[in-house]
Amino acid sequence: MKILVSKDKKIFLNFIFYLFSFLVILSLILQLVFKEYHNALICVLTLILLLLPVLLQKKFKLIIPNGLLLLFYLVVYAAGILGEVYNFYIYFKWWDIVLHTLSGFLIASIGLSLFSLNTLEKSFNIKPLLVSLFVLCFSMTISTMWEFNEYGIDKTFKTDHQKDTYVSTISSVNFDKSKNGNPVVIKEVNKTILYDKKGEELAVIEAGYLDIGLNDTMGDLLVNFIGAFLYAYLTYQYLKKRKSNIASKLIITRS
Repeated sequence: MKILVSKDKKIFLNFIFYLFSFLVILSLILQLVFKEYHNALICVLTLILLLLPVLLQKKFKLIIPNGLLLLFYLVVYAAGILGEVYNFYIYFKWWDIVLHTLSGFLIASIGLSLFSLNTLEKSFNIKPLLVSLFVLCFSMTISTMWEFNEYGIDKTFKTDHQKDTYVSTISSVNFDKSKNGNPVVIKEVNKTILYDKKGEELAVIEAGYLDIGLNDTMGDLLVNFIGAFLYAYLTYQYLKKRKSNIASKLIITRS
């Protein structure tokens, strides 16, 4: 299966494609051997995503820029295999931040490509600012839907894709004894002890209070916004000045 890219980087991108595909299949076999079926499913989904550009190029006769392909492969492999299967999200706290920033940038470029593909044969006179706003909103919409997906999976299958955060300060109206909706701030929380309905101890949180994913979700959306905003800004500069930059070099076209 060959990838339709320019000749100068065709060999390199084919190498990356086959290398990542081989590593994903190897990881899939290992996860099945160790009966880690959740991780095995992630490997299958990652492999499908790696194949997606190849299938789209052939079916719709698209030309996907070299840089966009490389960024896509790196993000998919780093997120699915390294991040989820091999727990890079836990070992390296910055891993999630970097990937969500790159994802915001990547999805924004796809948004501009979709806009471009649907206006090539039509005479639209749309201001650069509106196009940039569309690119930004497209990326943030997809990012938000991804967070919905993580939340839904965690709630349904009791997983923890929205990673917990230890916090030492809580602000909640639930602690307001007057029931007037006034937020009560509790500072320097050092330990939380969890009990079941029978009063038996379930767990002890030594680092304070456990936030169940809100900080992770908001942090993901924030860095997604940074990546998307950067691409939207580059889009505006490209459309305003008609001078090639990174945004223009990542636009998908038809062959």
